Amino acid sequence: MMKAFFSKTYQTITRTFISSLLMMSAVAFAEPQIWDVAVIGDGPSGYSASIEATRSGLSVLHLTGNDIGGQISRTPTLDNWPGEPNHLSGAELIVRMKKHSLSTNRVKMSLYVDGIAKQGEYFALRTNMGVYFAHAVIAAPGASPNIPMQIMTRDNLPTGDNIHTCTLCDGFNYQNQPVAIIGGGNTAAEQALTMANIASQVFLLVRKDTLRAQQTYRQELEKNPRVTILYETQAVNITHRSHFLQNIQHNLRLKLNSSQPTDSHLDVDALFIATGQTPVTEFVDATLLDREGYLRNRQNPHQVTSSALLKIARRSPNPFDIVQASEGVKTFVQLQQNLLTRSNHNNTQDVIIIGDSAGAYSAALYAARDNYKVTLIPWPNNPSHSSVFWPDFGSINVQTLKARMRKQVTHAGVRVIDNDTQVVMSHLYGYWQVSTSEGTIISKTLIMDESASPSDDLQDVRSPEEGIFVAGDAVKGSVNQAITAAAAGKRAAMAASNWLLNNRPYR
Repeated sequence: MMKAFFSKTYQTITRTFISSLLMMSAVAFAEPQIWDVAVIGDGPSGYSASIEATRSGLSVLHLTGNDIGGQISRTPTLDNWPGEPNHLSGAELIVRMKKHSLSTNRVKMSLYVDGIAKQGEYFALRTNMGVYFAHAVIAAPGASPNIPMQIMTRDNLPTGDNIHTCTLCDGFNYQNQPVAIIGGGNTAAEQALTMANIASQVFLLVRKDTLRAQQTYRQELEKNPRVTILYETQAVNITHRSHFLQNIQHNLRLKLNSSQPTDSHLDVDALFIATGQTPVTEFVDATLLDREGYLRNRQNPHQVTSSALLKIARRSPNPFDIVQASEGVKTFVQLQQNLLTRSNHNNTQDVIIIGDSAGAYSAALYAARDNYKVTLIPWPNNPSHSSVFWPDFGSINVQTLKARMRKQVTHAGVRVIDNDTQVVMSHLYGYWQVSTSEGTIISKTLIMDESASPSDDLQDVRSPEEGIFVAGDAVKGSVNQAITAAAAGKRAAMAASNWLLNNRPYR
């Protein structure tokens, strides 16, 4: 009887073992699922790309990693998202996008990508949980700010509590308050000049005995009464007001290490770190990166123009598409160099914007948030499209979106002139004169909607490697804003969809 028991047990174990081997073999030799596109990225670019690709009918594998939202998720107040008149945080924006993306038919995995390799007709993506395959890849991994090591202590990580890395994003929150900026290059100089229009005082902390910024920036900084440059100075410790036993007037106390005769500490309401960023591109083949590790694209580096007239490129047939909003922001960023030397002419505006589009409203919003005087003339009125798709709203009525944008720019201080008659423009003695129904307006600079037919070759979102598309902060020269990142993600998905029409095997 004992012998029969062991015999039966042995047979059961043997059958189980053989069955397991057969299952393992079946899995090992099963044909892996091939996705149309794999999206890598956890910020606005990644979410926007995965949503747009799914809307194009593609099967999408979205690899986000664990740091959902990236840098934008640590922005405490995001008041420059076009079409959102109420303040929200960066984390709230990402939650909106995530919620919207989860409603689409695609797969999201919190996996890290270790490498990408071309394998026949497919790309093999090696992750911490195995290998996945896709016909095309959209890389939107983002970038990380370079934080000086002397202030990177365990209890003192710059994660958004009055410590920021972008004046364009957060500077507006510190009207008439003292701020400090760390850095000595062009980025730090630009941020210092921007904050000089907003803050009561700007302290620029430069580690060396000279600025690396170009000469025009140095000259503007030195003659600006609101800017104090502290050479050979470093912030070696940061203490928040809540940590003090006694009451102080400002949010932060910076302990300084300086070779110059200066106080040992500096009290400010905000600190901006402008020491550059590092793209998160370790998993990308070096042939697809530039010397600094940024993703390469097929477009030449963008050259900033100093023209007093700029046009918002027309890239979408719908003037209130998110891509047009992005173009408006990029146009304003180009114009900032002109606005550094502001006009003293009486009754002049720093910038006049003529156009009725998401780009015109977005450019007006960004200019006003930097304390420039702005006049917006929504002319001519564009034919109303019934609706438009945004990655956080979903499908939204164009008139509703337009009303939200108008409320947002008006609240920011933009003068809006509704003009039903012909607008007459002339350029004389370095100033633009624009005749409207409310009289003539004089300005040094002018932004206009491009009137030509929509045109977008999508070359700036295409990698040198066929089948790989790029978007977001990891692309050299990108404007590091949530709206531009989301638009880039959408355009990368459009480029991938177009490419797959001719390069995806029949399925």
